[in-house]
Amino acid sequence: MAHLVSELLELLSSIRFYEVKQEVRLVVGVKEEVKNLTRKLQSVKLEVADAERRWRHEQDESAKEWLDDFEEICYGLDDVLDEWVTAILKSETESEYENPSKSKRKLKIHSSCFTCGQVSLRDDIASKMKKLNEKADRFFGRKETKFEKSIQYYATAVDETPVCGREKEKDEIMKLLLGESTDQGGRSSDVISIVGIAGVGKTYLAELVYEEKSIKEEFNFKIWVSVSQSFAKIIAEKSDFQSVPHRFSSSDRVGLNDLLEETALAVFGKKFLLVLDDVQEIDSSTWYKYLRCYFEFGLPGSKVLITTRSDLVPVDNLTCVFPLHGITEDDCRSLFSHRAWFGNSSTESEDMVSIHNKIISGCKGLPFLVKALASLLQVKISTEERKLVLDSKNDCVNVEVRSHGVIGMVSSWDKVRHLKIEFSERNASFPVSFDKLKNLRSLLVDYCISDYPFVRRNQDDLLSRLTCLRALKLSHISSEEISDKIGKLIHLRYLDLSDNQHLKYLPEEIGELHNLQTLNVSGCCELQRLPYGLCRLINLRHLNNYHTDKLTFMPRGIERLTSLKSLYKFVVNCSYHSKESSSTLGDLQNLNNLRNYLEISGLGISTDMISETRKAQLKKKKQLVTLKLSFVECKALIHDQDGEIIQALEPPPSLQHLEIEHYGGINMKIPNWMMHLAKLSKICISKFRNCNNLPPLGKLPFLEYLEISDMRSVHRVGDEFLGIETNHKENEDKKKAFPKLKELRFSRMYAWDKWDAGIALEEEVMPCLLRLYIGFCDTLEALPRQLLQMTTLEELSVDDCCSLRGQYHWNGGVDWHRISHIPIIYFDGKRYVNYKYPACDLGFNFL
Repeated sequence: MAHLVSELLELLSSIRFYEVKQEVRLVVGVKEEVKNLTRKLQSVKLEVADAERRWRHEQDESAKEWLDDFEEICYGLDDVLDEWVTAILKSETESEYENPSKSKRKLKIHSSCFTCGQVSLRDDIASKMKKLNEKADRFFGRKETKFEKSIQYYATAVDETPVCGREKEKDEIMKLLLGESTDQGGRSSDVISIVGIAGVGKTYLAELVYEEKSIKEEFNFKIWVSVSQSFAKIIAEKSDFQSVPHRFSSSDRVGLNDLLEETALAVFGKKFLLVLDDVQEIDSSTWYKYLRCYFEFGLPGSKVLITTRSDLVPVDNLTCVFPLHGITEDDCRSLFSHRAWFGNSSTESEDMVSIHNKIISGCKGLPFLVKALASLLQVKISTEERKLVLDSKNDCVNVEVRSHGVIGMVSSWDKVRHLKIEFSERNASFPVSFDKLKNLRSLLVDYCISDYPFVRRNQDDLLSRLTCLRALKLSHISSEEISDKIGKLIHLRYLDLSDNQHLKYLPEEIGELHNLQTLNVSGCCELQRLPYGLCRLINLRHLNNYHTDKLTFMPRGIERLTSLKSLYKFVVNCSYHSKESSSTLGDLQNLNNLRNYLEISGLGISTDMISETRKAQLKKKKQLVTLKLSFVECKALIHDQDGEIIQALEPPPSLQHLEIEHYGGINMKIPNWMMHLAKLSKICISKFRNCNNLPPLGKLPFLEYLEISDMRSVHRVGDEFLGIETNHKENEDKKKAFPKLKELRFSRMYAWDKWDAGIALEEEVMPCLLRLYIGFCDTLEALPRQLLQMTTLEELSVDDCCSLRGQYHWNGGVDWHRISHIPIIYFDGKRYVNYKYPACDLGFNFL
C-alpha cells in the first residue's frame, strides 16, 4: 500500500510540474484540490505503514477494513490523476507530431489553448477530484480510523497460524546454520539457499529459524532483508539496527547492491546471520563481491540464509541449496481447519466437508494457498457458491493463485484488480459479466486451444468496459484485427498481442495509448506494418516484434522513442514504400538506451545505405549484447556495398554475439572494428549466396563459438578461413588461428568437399577446440588430421554426412582409429562413449 501512496504523490507532482512547464492552467479550484490531496497523502503514510503492520502481524481486523477503504480511495484517485496527466501528455505529443518544425515557444502557446473538448475533459476531471477529496475527508474523519503514528523497527513476526509438517525442515536448516550438519559434499556451507515455488512457505520457514532462541544465542548480529527483484527493504532488530548506516531506515527502499555494500561495515568483528528473503534474480558479480565483503568483515561461523524461487542462484563451494517442497495433504487439512475455524472442530455438513477436501487437494501442498482459501470460509459463503467454483469449466482466478493451478473463490468481483483466465474449450464463454470487472487493472487471457472465438467476437464490448486496465494480454485469439476501441484504454502500460498468427494490421488508435510502455507483437507472422501513430508513444520502452517476418518498414518518427530499451527488429524500408511514411536506419541515432538484442533487416536495399548506416551510430548503444544483420535476399544480384555497410556499422564494445545472413558480396573481409571487440565471443554466419571462400575469421582473438551454415557456393575451406597468408614471413613465435575457439559448427554446406586446416604450416590451429559439429555436408570427403589429433577435442558430432560416416564410423570406418581417442562421438544422433575417459573428469553426463 505504501508504494501506491508514493505513486500518487508522484502523479500529483507531475500535474504541478506540467502546470508550470506547459503553461497549463488548471480549472479554478483544482489547484487547491491537488494541494489538499497531496497534504492528506503525505500525512497518512505513517498510518498506512502502521495499519499494514497491525494486519500482517497482529491480524487486526479493523486495520484490514481501514486498508481496504483507503485502497479504494487510492485506486479512484490514481485513475483520475492518470487521466489528467495523460490528457496533458496527449496535448504535448500531438502538437509535436503535427507541427514538428515549430518552436517550443509556439508549442507552449498551443498547449495552453485547449479545445472545447479538452475544456470539457478538464471540467470532468475537476468534478471527479472534488468528489474524491470529499470522500477522503469523510474517510479521515472517521474516529475508528485513527491509528497511532509510530513505526517500530522489527526483525520479523512469525504468522501465528501454525504450519504443520515443517518441523523436519526447520531442524535441518538449524543444523546447517549452527554448523551441526554438512551438505552432500561433506562441507559446512556459509550460504544456505531455500529454493521453492511461490507459496510453499520459504519465508515462513526462514522466520521460524530466525526467531529460534538458539539462533539468537549463536549470532550476536542479525539482519533480515526482504528483496523484491532489484529493490530491497531492510528490517532489523532495533538493537542491531543502530549500527547500520543512518541513511537506511526500516521504511527505505534502496538498491540491493547499495544496501549490501553499506551494511557490510555493520557486521565488522561480529558473528552475523544475514537473511535475504524472496531473491528473484542475482547477478553473479554482485553476489560474490558483496557476500565476500560480509564474510571478510564478520567472524568465522557467520551465515547467509536465502529464500528464492529461482534455482539459478550462483552455487560454489560455500553454497548449499535446500529444496523446499509442499506439505502433505494431512498437514494441509490441519492448517485449513485451524485457519477456517480458528482451531475449533468444523460443524459443516458432509457435502460441505467434501467440497473442502477437494479444495484442499487442489492446493498441491502449498501452505499459502491453504491459508488464503481457508480465510474465505471465515465469511459466510453458500454451498452453491462453493460448488460453482469446483464445477466451473473455466478457471477464473487471481494471477498469483492461478500460477499454481488452484481454483480461487471470488465473492466480490468489483474488488478484483488483477485477473488471469485460461480457456480450454473452444466454445467456452467468459465466466463473468464485463460490467462486474470494470475495476480490473490487469487482464491476462491465456488459451490452451489454437482458436478461441469468444474474445475475438466480443472485443468491442470488452475494451469499452474495462477502461481502467493497465495491463492487457490477448494472445492466441486468432484474430485478423484488433478493435479500434483499444484506444479507450488510456491507462494501459502493457499490451500483449503476441502469437495472433492471422493479424495483419494494428489499429491506428494504438497511437492514443500515450502511457504504453510495452507492446508485444512477437509471433504475429502475418503482421505487415506497425501503426503510423507509433511515434506518439514516447513512453514506450519495449517493442517486441520478434518473428514478424512480413514487416516491411518501420513507421516514420521512430527516432522520437528515445525511452526504448528493447527493439527486437528494425526493418529498413523496402523500395516501394514512401520515404515520407517510413523511418530510415539513421533514425536509430538517438535510441541509445537500446539493449540486449537488436536485428536490422533489409540491409543493402538502397543506394544511400552506407551513409544511413553511419548515422545510426550503433557504437553509442553501449548495452547491446546481440546484433543480427540481415541483408536483403536477392539471388540474382551481387551487392558489392554490403561489405562497406558492415564496416560502417561499428557496434559498441559491449557486443558479445554477432549474426550475419544473406550477405550479397563475393567475399567478405573482416571489418576493422571486429578485431577490437574484446567481448565478441560468438559469431553465426549463414546464406552468403555469392561467397566462394569463407571470411578470415581465424584472425579474431576473442572468438569462442563459431557457426557457419548454408554457404552453398563454398567448395573448399583452407588457409584463408584461418586468416593465414601463405607468403608471410616467418616469425620466432608461432601464430595462432582461432586462439580461443571452443566450439565450431558447420551445417548445410552442400558443395563443400575439401577442408585444409593449415597442415603444412607452422601455425597453431584452434588450440582450445572442445566441440566440433558437421551436419548435412554430404560431399565433404575428410576431416583435417591436425584437428583430429588435438588432445583438447572432447566431442565430435556428425549428422547426415555420407562420406564422413563411411570413413570414420566406429562400425567399420577405415579411419576410425584417427578419431577413437575422442571421448564423445555422435553419428546421426547415436552416441558412442569412450570409457577410457571417466565422465567426472570431463564434466559430461554419459549414457
